[in-house]
Amino acid sequence: MSKGPGVASLSNAVKIFLAYATSGLHIEPVDAVFKALAGPKPAKVARPVAQEQQADADPIVRKPRQDLPGSDQGPGFAGSGKANHHGVARARETASPESGAVARDLRALDFKIRTPSPSGIERFEKGLEQEKNELMKKPKQVYTMFIRSTPKKTWDAITKPEFTRQYWAGIANVSDWKKGSKWEHVAKESEVWITGEVVESLPPKRLVLTWADPDDLKDKSRVTFEIEPVENMVCLTVVHDKFKDGSKMAGKVSWGWPRVLSSLKSFLETGKGLNVFAGH
Repeated sequence: MSKGPGVASLSNAVKIFLAYATSGLHIEPVDAVFKALAGPKPAKVARPVAQEQQADADPIVRKPRQDLPGSDQGPGFAGSGKANHHGVARARETASPESGAVARDLRALDFKIRTPSPSGIERFEKGLEQEKNELMKKPKQVYTMFIRSTPKKTWDAITKPEFTRQYWAGIANVSDWKKGSKWEHVAKESEVWITGEVVESLPPKRLVLTWADPDDLKDKSRVTFEIEPVENMVCLTVVHDKFKDGSKMAGKVSWGWPRVLSSLKSFLETGKGLNVFAGH
C-alpha cells in the first residue's frame, strides 16, 4: 500500500531527528523542525489601493437611537447628551447627511402631485362657471317627502279633481290621464291656470306631464311624479325641470311646490289640507 506525501514527509523528519540524536550534534526544537517542513507561508494578497482609499473615505453613519415613548430611561440614557426637562440625559442622535435633502425632495414631489397647474385650475373654474350658468338658465327643482299613505291613495290625490280641490287651493287637475291626453289645472271659476300633455302614465307609480301657462305656451317645462312604497308609507318625489332659457315659470313654481306638497301630505295623513296662500 503506497504512502501519501504527508506520511512520507513525517517519516523523513523522524529519521533526521534520530540521526542527529545519535550523532551528538545540537538539535533544534521539534516544533521548529515541523514548522520548517510545513514550507513557507503563503504570500499576503495585496488589496488594491483604490479599494483601500474607498474604504477609508466611507464615513461610518450610525442610525439614531430613539427612546421608548413615555419612558425616561430610553436606550440613550447612559450616553452623553443634553438633559431634558426631567433632568435625564438623552443620547445624541447622528442623522444621515442626506436625510434633509431627501425630505426636501419628497416635499417638492408631494407639492407637484397635489398642486394642479395654473391652466388646470383655470379650466376647472371655467367649467364650474359654465355649469352654474346652465343651472341658472335651466334649473331643476326636486322635492321629496315621506307620507303615511298608500301608492293608490297618493295617485288618486294627484289625479282626481275631488281630492285636489281639498288641498290645492280649490284647483282641480282634470284629464283621463292617458298617454298623449291633454290635462288642465282648473280653478273654481273654470279658469285654466296650467295646461299640458300627459307624456307618461303608469298608475300608481309614475306620472309625467308637460307644464305651461295658457297665455305663454312657449314657456313649457316638465313635471314628474314618482311614487314608491316604503313599508307603511310612500316616498313621493316631484321633479320639475326642462325649463326654457329665461323661463318665468321657474320662479313661480319654486314658491308654490313646497306649499302644495306640504298640504298634500297633511291631506293624506289627517284628511285636511293647508292654506297654501298663507302669508302671501
